[in-house]
Amino acid sequence: MKGSSILIVEDEMIISMEIGGMLKKLGYNVAGSVISGRGAIQTARDKRPDLILMDIRLKGDMDGIEAAKKIMELYNIPVIFLTANSDETTIKRAVELKPAGILIKPFKERDLFGNIEMAIHKHKVSQKMKLSNSDKSYDPIAKKISSLKSPLLLTDSKGEINHVNKSAAKLIGIDKNKIIGRNISDIFGISPEQKKNNPDEQEFSIILPDTLILEKEDKNIQLRLSSGFVLNDQKEIHGFIFSLNNDAKSIVDPEKSWSISPQLMDSVNEIIFRVNEKMNIVQYNNNFIRLSKKLGISLPQLKRPVNNIMELSFLVGADNYSHVFKTDKPLTFTNRFKLKNNEIKYFRISLIPEYNEVLGTHITALIDDMTPIIRAKEQTQCVTDSVGEIEHCINEIYSIVNNVKKPLLNILKTSESKNDLLSLKITENAYEIIDLLENFDLQRLRHEGVIDNIYNLGKAADAW
Repeated sequence: MKGSSILIVEDEMIISMEIGGMLKKLGYNVAGSVISGRGAIQTARDKRPDLILMDIRLKGDMDGIEAAKKIMELYNIPVIFLTANSDETTIKRAVELKPAGILIKPFKERDLFGNIEMAIHKHKVSQKMKLSNSDKSYDPIAKKISSLKSPLLLTDSKGEINHVNKSAAKLIGIDKNKIIGRNISDIFGISPEQKKNNPDEQEFSIILPDTLILEKEDKNIQLRLSSGFVLNDQKEIHGFIFSLNNDAKSIVDPEKSWSISPQLMDSVNEIIFRVNEKMNIVQYNNNFIRLSKKLGISLPQLKRPVNNIMELSFLVGADNYSHVFKTDKPLTFTNRFKLKNNEIKYFRISLIPEYNEVLGTHITALIDDMTPIIRAKEQTQCVTDSVGEIEHCINEIYSIVNNVKKPLLNILKTSESKNDLLSLKITENAYEIIDLLENFDLQRLRHEGVIDNIYNLGKAADAW
């Protein structure tokens, strides 16, 4: 598409100039021309071209295929390979990377144009599909953060961005479609203070809730990132939520800077509270307040260490927290609990550790009220037990019916061999009995289907 920016990676200067001339003639912008794989990665990071024309054989310790793999992983930029060597091994290595295209040198202007147009179009369609699928996969969380004014984004467990709301896209200053699919560490740099603490770290794979740098053309902006997480149906960490705050000076309390957005905490069904290493509750949602009231805990009591709140310690014991702090591994268990009104409840508790260099380890506790599910399982078990008795009765009746069939056939053979009026009457009545037995067989098959469905329901309830 005319106006698209294209980076040339070619170690032959004359060929690079020829390609640059072709691109300008076709209406494209040349983002730059580099001769090495590492130079290509650096320029891709700084200039964010729409497409890269990458020679496979390059000078230095990194060839074009290795450089392209890194660029595609980090910056989500499509790559077309250029090669004069069309041997099977080289082509196979290139194809495994799933590039936007491969051009064999020398190539004509129309071949270059066709490959570029197709590559850019396919990449845009792919990004739109990815954006659409990410919204569906994170629904309703994606919809929730889209409706909030705070700059928020979602990533998977590896840091790849799956969803970003309008406020975050505006703050970052990059088109939403170009943010999706990129790694969060690619967008944000480490603050100078953090670099002093980690002088040997050139890149980082874990985002800490510290002061980070957002690089823009005219200036660098300091940001605070508050982190949360997304859980799947098995209550395992499926991804992360990051809240951006560009008013770093206004954040005085580091404990608050690491808190999860209250709007996000209140948008989920679980009961959530967070505990620091001093066993103090530092954050909780409205569901936790409602549970506390049911347990007879007042708000002033929540300021005490969590292991000193007797009513809450019956639900989550001090040894549970100690185990998570000691092992730094999540812990999930189910507790049977009696409320003040003698109502029996079943809660599933997940304790998830989070580490920060400044604040140490925090534990986020998620509590699910499993009572309706467990009650449903108990009722399903009662139904399943009853069905077992019914199935036994049906099988006994079926056994009796089978025993009737043999003598009935003997009666038919005898009566059909005679032509007197009594034998005809016996034959007629015997066929009526046979019809009833066949109807019983049909009804039995239907009932067996219903019984199987009930058993499958019981298995599903057990799995649930």
